[in-house]
Amino acid sequence: MERWPEIAYVQWRETCTALHLWAQIMGKYRFAHTPWVNHSWHATLYVTPRGLTTGPIPDADVLVTINLDFCDHLFVAEAEGGARETFPLRPMSVARFYSETADAIRAVGGRPLMHGKPNEFPDPVPFAEDHAERPYDGEAVQRFHQALVLVARVFEQFRTGFLGKVSPVHLFWGSFDLAVTRFSGRSAPLHRGGIPGLPDSVSQEAYSHEVSSAGFWPGGSGVDEAMFYSYAYPAPEGFSARRVEPAEARFDERLGEFLLPYNAVRRSLEPEQTLMRFLQTTYEVAAIAPRSTASREFQGFRAGSEASRPPQNRGVRFTSALRIVITETPLFGWARPFSALKSARPRQMCAAYQATLFHEFAPAIVPGVRTGSRERVLPRRSPSPKNRSWTCLGPVQFPSARSTRFRWSWLRSSSAISITSCTLPRTGSGVRHSTRCRSTC
Repeated sequence: MERWPEIAYVQWRETCTALHLWAQIMGKYRFAHTPWVNHSWHATLYVTPRGLTTGPIPDADVLVTINLDFCDHLFVAEAEGGARETFPLRPMSVARFYSETADAIRAVGGRPLMHGKPNEFPDPVPFAEDHAERPYDGEAVQRFHQALVLVARVFEQFRTGFLGKVSPVHLFWGSFDLAVTRFSGRSAPLHRGGIPGLPDSVSQEAYSHEVSSAGFWPGGSGVDEAMFYSYAYPAPEGFSARRVEPAEARFDERLGEFLLPYNAVRRSLEPEQTLMRFLQTTYEVAAIAPRSTASREFQGFRAGSEASRPPQNRGVRFTSALRIVITETPLFGWARPFSALKSARPRQMCAAYQATLFHEFAPAIVPGVRTGSRERVLPRRSPSPKNRSWTCLGPVQFPSARSTRFRWSWLRSSSAISITSCTLPRTGSGVRHSTRCRSTC
């Protein structure tokens, strides 16, 4: 099997629909027994090395987990104490799968109580009444699972680069997409709802706050191929016209989101990096506020006097906090602090190892800079001796458009900024300013 396998949606469409309905049955059981978590996160499924799982479900006095095992093509119900019940995944009706799932849950001590009708399907048929025979293409399912595993790994890495509230990487069984979502911390306008088979109250709670969300789905909803997507709610002005990477990405006016074909990622020389560029650039166009917006905030961190200004509701405005990589040089002579704060993976820009910029360093970097936090988060593993850099996070305010040591001509006076990549490379006995700096102000 190819590392990034082919997923020909048209060829396995019926199997995919069956899998979608089976996932809904699993998710509805979890939904019925798990305490509510914001944005319906308590109802989602998760990718495992073997398939999909609900995770632990508190069902009365027993803890139950149900799984779809795509390696051995089994449905597996397990409970504390070692109870286990399985049945084979095979061509069958949705009604048969529903009945056998209920029997397996009972066998391990659970109670198969759940809503018995699909969501987000046009003209849904109750599970118990859907007797149409459904195919099961085991090889196509395994290819889809392999894609899910690879995509989930990139999504997990992407979510670590955000300091604020961010969702798990999880599969929403309603729309059958793997997703990860970042939140700006601001309330959003009331969502208009209208999603088929989904109460408006659910979608309104899910979009109660501004989001930038990305995901992957195998096809459907008028799209006959596997796709990655990215959208913002509410979308900033000019969102659809902004440029994102890679070149194969496009904005779909009907769906209101950026799309990137799975095949464009699969066929690229570096699929993981190609997907990460799509995730990052679409997030950036969602996060950058209109230039006329003077105030920015990120999860309650505000800079200076800007905190007293009411936010302007002009779409999503994120600040990913300050992200600067600074290379140690003889000019600064920070051997001891740098040894404590070096990043083990400087190219990943805080993806896994982070240290918060605190007040002792700030004036040395740019005189007069004010930091929003003094907390330090040290890296979890020792860096390589070659990686002589460290990464810092924290909202800041620059006092002027030009510092006495480095030129920041593109910074406005008294503006809260977010620098996503700023490197001051080693140049003999001094430091020069790199052109790799990019600001979101």
